Amino acid sequence: MNKWLSVLLAFTLMVGALTIGVAAAADATAVSFAVDAVYLAQGQSTTARASASPYAARKKGVTYLISDESIATVTSKGKISAVAIGECQLTATSVYDPTVSATIPIRVVIPVDDVNVTTKSTSVFVGQTLQLSATCEPAEATVQTVTYASSNDAIATVTTDGLVKGVKRGRVTITVTSTDGYAKATYKMTVEQAPESVDIMPESVAAAVGRKVQLKATVLPKDANDKTVLWTSADENVATVNAKGLVTIIGIGQTQITATANANPAISTTVPAQGMELAQSISFDNTLYSVNINETIQLFVNVLPGSTTDKSVTYQVKSKRIATVDENGLVTAVKGGKTTVYAYTADGSKKRAVATIQVLVPVTGVNYRYKDVRVDASG
Repeated sequence: MNKWLSVLLAFTLMVGALTIGVAAAADATAVSFAVDAVYLAQGQSTTARASASPYAARKKGVTYLISDESIATVTSKGKISAVAIGECQLTATSVYDPTVSATIPIRVVIPVDDVNVTTKSTSVFVGQTLQLSATCEPAEATVQTVTYASSNDAIATVTTDGLVKGVKRGRVTITVTSTDGYAKATYKMTVEQAPESVDIMPESVAAAVGRKVQLKATVLPKDANDKTVLWTSADENVATVNAKGLVTIIGIGQTQITATANANPAISTTVPAQGMELAQSISFDNTLYSVNINETIQLFVNVLPGSTTDKSVTYQVKSKRIATVDENGLVTAVKGGKTTVYAYTADGSKKRAVATIQVLVPVTGVNYRYKDVRVDASG
């Protein structure tokens, strides 16, 4: 029994020692400042308080020491007074455990009076970046660096170097503060959705001199901030285009009409435009075509003048029961009789030619009513 009591006592002492060790580790003394550095103009004062932990250390407090009192002084309560331009160190030491302390730099400076922010634009596209530049005045200010902050990182972020990146559409304010904390500036920006493509309808223009054709440009995506475009013609001797996409044909020939996104000149679309010489007349090479039933005949048309831009035509017959005609003018005879065939110009000149198709049914044999016929010499 005594043996088991000894074992139990030893185990209890070991657990107690471990508990004390953990508690001691948890209660390790620490000292920290609320700021990383203190910037002061000559003759000014501020308080840089330090705190100690745990509670026992906090109750005892800390002591303060300045490394160079010719630059700055500190009171027992942490009040710092700037004496001369320069840099020194402020150390706070735990009274509870003098081996524990924390140190921050103290800089007595010629303060910044103003911060100027410059950039190429007041807007940035979603997913793209814009560089901000900042300068501090006066030039004699000791610290010439700044810090950047965005009012809403969900709309735009900004790096320590002032590079703004658009995240989503909206407005945001970038605050630029001099590192010494004496001056700041704000820069309001808009994050926009950039145009990604431009569609033009119709996809081509072909018209006679003097005619007008309206084009429509659609900028995508639908949530693009600026959906306006700039219209241009590659050759205004052939066609011109106004700010609303209205094309006017000036001369015979070919050119290109382009719509460029105003918000992003890298995005554009081009369609062909043609100034046409229209047909003045159209005629068949014959006014009457004869064709045997179940056979075919090729039609030919003359489109004048010879310089007509588009000489293509379409065909139509009045009665498809008698004859049919394909897109190339090939007529197929279906049934005996007559019908009319038409040819129409395809260039918009609305010219028409007319001819007659006569479908013949050829004789295939002769039949007599009587088996034989006898005639005497007198007739």
